[in-house]
Amino acid sequence: MFLDTFRISQLVTQLSYANAYEVWDRAGSIAREMAAIWPGLDLVEGVPVRQVLRSPGVQLETGLQTCVVTLSQVDSIDRATPQLQRTIELWIRELQLKDVKRVSTKARFVRDFTSIREANGFLISLGLVPWPQTKVFNQPEKSEKNTFDLLYRFEDPESFTTLRLASEEVVYEIRIDPAFEYDGETKKVKCRAIVEFDRGVLGKVSMSGFRVEEWFKGFQHVLRRDIDKILVVAK
Repeated sequence: MFLDTFRISQLVTQLSYANAYEVWDRAGSIAREMAAIWPGLDLVEGVPVRQVLRSPGVQLETGLQTCVVTLSQVDSIDRATPQLQRTIELWIRELQLKDVKRVSTKARFVRDFTSIREANGFLISLGLVPWPQTKVFNQPEKSEKNTFDLLYRFEDPESFTTLRLASEEVVYEIRIDPAFEYDGETKKVKCRAIVEFDRGVLGKVSMSGFRVEEWFKGFQHVLRRDIDKILVVAK
């Protein structure tokens, strides 16, 4: 399968709802239980309508109208599901969410390449869109800043799905105090192809019958079932 050559790098799940005023009274207990689910959390922001807790690879936002969990160090969706289930069930219970206006999950997958040109070449070879074979718009034809970015969006009144394929160059740089003697590497560049899959349901979603584990199973099933219907995988 196409995604077998990629690794997951980020997973974001969001609930949106009408004003949950319970957040004012239960912010402390929610934060305490979150810390038990995700050890090592620190409070980053704490105001009446929004609390943000963070630890390496995890960020949790509990708000008046939105709750979001963002994982940036995740091996697989299946391994993360038990903690995600406890987190979402905690929000549903403590904020007394009977119905929500949106439930969505976005997964980001990456594949590393030695250069942005190589990442572009991989995506172009899928045959999804033509790439100009000559200089265009007065820009250098072989510039290392040229990138590929393609978005598919499918939507109806009750749900949406987006699939994005892109190339990107990410620069990591460490700033060292001049007084500190350090002769190691301070800059690292990563070039990669990315696939982002975002799927959600809209309108009035009852939480009484919502099963978190089934949500993530369905998310992965739909992605794996249909992505190869869109992509022409390079041989």
